[in-house]
Amino acid sequence: MEGGVDCVFSGHEHLFHRQQIGGIDYVINGGAGGSLYVKPDQGGFHHYVLVKVTEAQYKLQVRKL
Repeated sequence: MEGGVDCVFSGHEHLFHRQQIGGIDYVINGGAGGSLYVKPDQGGFHHYVLVKVTEAQYKLQVRKL
């Protein structure tokens, strides 16, 4: 990816969301604590994200708690 960015992680929102814009993955990973304020089908579930990185790629696995 141009500029060396393939994926951006953020938090604060109490949910999980993944979206691709311009070839970059954007991931909101905010389900490890606090009150959830959206329904499970909208990302409102307690979770963490396991990220496996190699030189060639990365893989994300969402793990529900």
